[in-house]
Amino acid sequence: MKKLMFLIGVVALMFTASCIKGPASGGSSAANYNGKIVVTDATSGEVTYTDNNASVTVAIPNIIEPKFDITFNGVKFAELMPIKLNLALKGIPFTTTVSEDETTINYIFDAKDIIPEGFDEQYLINRVWGSIGRRIEISFTMINEKRNSHVTFTSGNSDSSVE
Repeated sequence: MKKLMFLIGVVALMFTASCIKGPASGGSSAANYNGKIVVTDATSGEVTYTDNNASVTVAIPNIIEPKFDITFNGVKFAELMPIKLNLALKGIPFTTTVSEDETTINYIFDAKDIIPEGFDEQYLINRVWGSIGRRIEISFTMINEKRNSHVTFTSGNSDSSVE
């Protein structure tokens, strides 16, 4: 039964991506998730920024290859930080599991040493991990000379917009 649910999920994903314009590939899909982001100082545990209207975009650029592109939209590391950043983490490998009640496919990931697209090594993400399913939890740590942050995004809903 689990294999059948997985197969149905893959077929549904391929069907939703079949209408995409652009060059031929294995197809792609994306979803925007709205939720809460909490940034804490990794050493002290003090919350340095919270946004209850945060947004994360998760895309699978090629459905044949099990890799995500995860973009944290408008992230700040401290309340007084003057600008919000869009941190795009490209090529995050994932695996899939099926929930115990066999109703949800969960995407599980854990990657290290990712530099967000368009940034340099001072924005090195030491680790990004989490799961996307009925509940979404995506976390990353950025620990270096300039940043000492742990960021967690949580959500229970999505605006599954296919791009």
